[in-house]
Amino acid sequence: MFNLKNTNKTIQDIDTFFDTIDETVLVFKSGVKNYLYNNSEQFNDNLQSMAKLEKTSNELRRSIESKLYTHSLMAEVRGDVLRLLERMESVVDILSRNLFQFEVEIPFIPVELNNDFIKLTETSTLSVEGIIPAAKAYFRTPDLMTDKIHRVYF
Repeated sequence: MFNLKNTNKTIQDIDTFFDTIDETVLVFKSGVKNYLYNNSEQFNDNLQSMAKLEKTSNELRRSIESKLYTHSLMAEVRGDVLRLLERMESVVDILSRNLFQFEVEIPFIPVELNNDFIKLTETSTLSVEGIIPAAKAYFRTPDLMTDKIHRVYF
């Protein structure tokens, strides 16, 4: 019973981790739009949110890693799980760095290119949005994972 409780809590933390990544994608897209349309106050809010989400995802990953080792959970696939979590966290790092680059470099983007940049942002984040359900499926319904990951490769 104790081990099942730890396993369920860990899976709940993993879900929260993936939800945090999903929220990071939303904040990134919003941040790019706010930068392009010179909404500096909202853009700064996006930067603050991004920093908090990056910290949260890092803390969750470390907590999950600790639980996997401490409670000997998922021993057969622990390495795969840790690699998945690390790679997913690297997505958060990339999105965060890219959003903060707008603040640091302050690139001039002509207004007529705003729609193209928004489309580029939408397209580039589609793979992350597609991989989150696939990663969740790894823990809940592994047989559906292949179908979900197909979207990312396509």
